Amino acid sequence: MNEHLIEINSSHLFTEYLQSSGLKRPQNHNGHWEIKDQHHQRVLARMTKEATGKLRFFICGALLGKK
Repeated sequence: MNEHLIEINSSHLFTEYLQSSGLKRPQNHNGHWEIKDQHHQRVLARMTKEATGKLRFFICGALLGKK
């Protein structure tokens, strides 16, 4: 996992962080997606689905402090 990403344990909170950062969570996904910064190709947000079906949410720590 990228070291600048922080795991968020709540789907609702993850969505709130995305919205406050100006990012949109895709409506249609298979449990695996990520959003990258266009300039540096750094991952800003990621969602993964484990073999058990559990979804895991990650967001760039630098986005949490921005307003």
